Amino acid sequence: MRLLAKRVYAARAAGRFPLVLSGNCNAAVGVIAGLGASAGVLWFDAHGDFNTPETTTSGFLDGMGLAIVAGRCWRQMTASMENFHPVPESSIVLLGARELDLSEAAALMDSGITRLSVSEARERIMPLLDVIVSRAEQFYVHLDLDALDTTVGRANTYAAPGGFSLVDLISLLSTIANRLPVSALTVSAYDPSCDKTGTVQEAAFAAVASLLSVVDARSNGAHQTAN
Repeated sequence: MRLLAKRVYAARAAGRFPLVLSGNCNAAVGVIAGLGASAGVLWFDAHGDFNTPETTTSGFLDGMGLAIVAGRCWRQMTASMENFHPVPESSIVLLGARELDLSEAAALMDSGITRLSVSEARERIMPLLDVIVSRAEQFYVHLDLDALDTTVGRANTYAAPGGFSLVDLISLLSTIANRLPVSALTVSAYDPSCDKTGTVQEAAFAAVASLLSVVDARSNGAHQTAN
């Protein structure tokens, strides 16, 4: 996490956009530390990643990523990371989560995080973005590829039905990048051994391209305005 934070900070300082490819979702902690203060989060995932050491029944560390980001656990560890600031829950949107532990679901219900199902995301994303745009100076998009529906392909062994189609995912990412100042993107949790036909890999390239093309266009527009 610390090494990643340094790389993200260096990329941003050089005027570059950090695209992080990670085996698990806890990379988000390093990315957010690299971005510094006042970052909001758009988190795409089939799972909540909102367990803590007190609520988990499996001890699965990768099921705690969003909880760490929000400052709900591992506080001593994150406090030792330079420039890491817990993200206010009011600045976090969880999209597409459908496989939750009971205690995790209860924690999310009691949190300030906005959770949108796949169908809700289609209808509510624009009004929601209009609300949260003022809550942070920059935004981080976290894309766990099991947010995709299993009809697209299986990103990993934890993939679940009921996720986003590629068309819906591309539309959402483009909409988010058009409305919010997106400063970094992570693509996580891809297991090539589960993607026998390569369809998830192809979907990932298409999804990343959809977001980066909008980020690039916004950046070029800003430079032209400044000049």
